[in-house]
Amino acid sequence: MNDAAQTDTLQEQFAREYPEKLFYFCLKRTGDPHEAEDLASDVTLHVLTALGRGVRPEHFPAWVWQIAHNRYCAWAKEKRRRADALAPEFPDGETDLSDPEPTPEETLLHAEALRLLRRELAFTSADYRHIVVAYYFDGVRLSEIADRLGLPDGTVRSKLHRARNLLKEGMKMERTFEKRSYQPEEIFFTASGYQPSGLPWRAIQRKIPKNILCAAHNNPCTLEELAIELGVALPYIEEEAQLLLDAELLRKTEDGKLLTNFLILSKDVQETCNELCCAFTEQQYETLWAVAGECVRIAEETNVPFGTYPPEDVRMYFGQMLLQTLLRRFYTLPYHRADGGNWGVVGFELNAFCRLPQTAFSNNLSDYRSDKVPLTWWEGYQVANWSDKVFCQTRYTQDVPNSYCLPLLRAVAEGADPATFSAVEREQVELLLQQGFLVRREDGSLLVDAIVVSRKEQGDRLAKALLELPAYASLDKAAAELKDRVRDALLPLAGKYFRDELDYYTTIAALTTGKTMFRLWKDRGLYHGASSRFCSLELHG
Repeated sequence: MNDAAQTDTLQEQFAREYPEKLFYFCLKRTGDPHEAEDLASDVTLHVLTALGRGVRPEHFPAWVWQIAHNRYCAWAKEKRRRADALAPEFPDGETDLSDPEPTPEETLLHAEALRLLRRELAFTSADYRHIVVAYYFDGVRLSEIADRLGLPDGTVRSKLHRARNLLKEGMKMERTFEKRSYQPEEIFFTASGYQPSGLPWRAIQRKIPKNILCAAHNNPCTLEELAIELGVALPYIEEEAQLLLDAELLRKTEDGKLLTNFLILSKDVQETCNELCCAFTEQQYETLWAVAGECVRIAEETNVPFGTYPPEDVRMYFGQMLLQTLLRRFYTLPYHRADGGNWGVVGFELNAFCRLPQTAFSNNLSDYRSDKVPLTWWEGYQVANWSDKVFCQTRYTQDVPNSYCLPLLRAVAEGADPATFSAVEREQVELLLQQGFLVRREDGSLLVDAIVVSRKEQGDRLAKALLELPAYASLDKAAAELKDRVRDALLPLAGKYFRDELDYYTTIAALTTGKTMFRLWKDRGLYHGASSRFCSLELHG
């Protein structure tokens, strides 16, 4: 290695290993952070100057510490000399109080100190930060700061003193930001229930709130800890955390720390649950398809209209309805929300393995009730990913009809004469025809294009007949055993915070059963269609 390369290597080693050690060496001997910084800077200058002149120490660490010791001795000697010297006299009795021109080393040191101060202010809580900024940066008197904050003068002085100590301690530290500061974690969510204000979706669409939730999941954190974890200044973390608290996605623990208010399923837990669901699917898919066929038979016997659905699409609807009934037997939403809703949310780490192909169907609904019209309910199962190549046949232009159109759909289902419709109702008819929820027959009459069930006349009979099927009882027992196993897999993740809501998370984790079941019906040749939506119109009352 040539001389220049060796010099660079030693200088890099010094810069990497010694600055913090030198500072604490100097601080222990001087007892003052500012003097320690001056002395450490002096040691650094002598080390780098010697290396630049070509000095090649045989034992580099011992050589560095010998220089540090020598410079400390020189510093102590100079300090004693100054203490013993008399103050210089100035003409006319005046004292020259002007600072001498700073050396380049002093200028650099000041700039570095200012940078460290700004860094620490970024991670100081608002309780202290506002006082420090007002006093030192804005020049506001302590009494005025006290008036602004509505605090006694003594409290402000105490907080300022505490803040200065915290800042000094922080400036000595070598801050190490965690992985999320440079590689934000990506998770995805599912939410269920009534969501009138758009929560939780409108609160979790950006990287900062997502990663706050990841960092605080089963790990109560202070705001300062979250700021360092994400590498984001505390004023911004404070605002984001408050929004998540307001959205009920964070909560505070007994000691005031922040905790994510729902479960985020880790990749390994998901994979355990996925395998349990796959085993259930392979064991039960033929039985469930057969029971769905019995539902079709019972519905035909009770004269349930099927719209233009081909028989296997009717069977697919009942299959999905059956599976949802089995998996949601113990399903309860964990919260009544402050926004008036009743919803739950679950997070998932990405890229969990599942050995069977999946197609996700979401469950959407629209309902209408008034003094004049009993409850009318449109419910359906729709492919969640519209790029799906297996279930790709579009039946409607949107998932559910607009709720204000449901009374008209009910009227059509109950045989109303279109000739009696008002101008507004005729406009609704045209809209529903365009959207596919209504079909006009060749004779001009209208048909609701869905499975139409009168709950009082047909739904109760269908439910009773279903419970009497031996195959359904077998499915119900198997589904209960599946949920017990999934619950056991989630139990360690729930810890002490989410045990009361574990049935909800168990149900969501078990929904992989549906994703694999629908694909197995298709891949094993039981379902030959390609529809992306399967819906019913339920008439209550």
